[in-house]
Amino acid sequence: MAQAAKDSVKSIDAMYGLMVSHFKGGRRGAAIENYRLALQATRNSDVSAGERIRRTFELLAVLYEAGEYKEGWDDMETLFRESELIFGRDSKSQYPLYLYWLNWAIKVNKQDIAEGVFLRLKRSKNFEEATASRISSIDWAMTYVRILSAVGNYREAAVTLKNIEIQDIDTESKLYGAVLHAEILLKQKKYIQALIILEKPEWLTSEDDHWTGRKDWRIYKKYYTGVAFYNLGRYAEAETLLLDAVETARSNFGAGHPRTAMIKIYCLIAHLSSTKNYFLDDFKTRELMLAVDALSSALPAESQQVAVAASLLNAVRSLDESKVKNAIFMLSHGDVFL
Repeated sequence: MAQAAKDSVKSIDAMYGLMVSHFKGGRRGAAIENYRLALQATRNSDVSAGERIRRTFELLAVLYEAGEYKEGWDDMETLFRESELIFGRDSKSQYPLYLYWLNWAIKVNKQDIAEGVFLRLKRSKNFEEATASRISSIDWAMTYVRILSAVGNYREAAVTLKNIEIQDIDTESKLYGAVLHAEILLKQKKYIQALIILEKPEWLTSEDDHWTGRKDWRIYKKYYTGVAFYNLGRYAEAETLLLDAVETARSNFGAGHPRTAMIKIYCLIAHLSSTKNYFLDDFKTRELMLAVDALSSALPAESQQVAVAASLLNAVRSLDESKVKNAIFMLSHGDVFL
């Protein structure tokens, strides 16, 4: 029995490694296949219930980082419920899983449910102890900001962010807060205020060649600045920034990641508006098609990002200038944040 469990674990580890390798190599189909095989093997293994939950969580964490939100959501929901049955509702040991579940819920348009679960957890007797460390407390506060932003409660989101910023937090956390703050302002069409946030001193640190923190802060700065420039009518500047952001996103997230796709789509509408030629050549049309496919694979069909991106692609294919202009307007005024 013990040997069978060991062999099972080795097999799962091998599939996990292949999944990670395939995602890094841009081989989405192969990565998803290995994820499903590893998940099935984990469920059928002889390991303990706790070990099974831990390993399933590891698999899902890779899927989340790869932007496979739609693919993994049902499995995350199953894991969430199974964990509660085994360890008890609001168990302290499960708070890392809860944090992932909350952030995942936002990605698949379940922000209202996420808000309810967050508030339930916050009322739990275990909440303060489970989120007591400085890093954990900041992660939970930032997640709450993201939930509030997703449900449109921008005022409360800004207040929560301000309470985080007055704490003694590191540069990484300051950049995380600045990204969320800029996003909230852009959603409210406060483009000048967003640009002010995007020029905070912390950004200079993240752009330093010796910076050892996360590189994706640079992508957010370029992307959100590009979005602000676009909506202020500075189309050529927006396109230049967004082109740069796309290349950096490809190397950080991967070419097929939905975040890379969304930046690419915004870059294309900046190109269309900058040239005032509302038609794309075959190469750029294919780029748009691939970006829309990436979004459709990652997000629910009813998500606003998928709807406006698909609308733009259909308009470009129609060769109808008025339809293209209308699709550009809808996209530039929609939710383009991931």
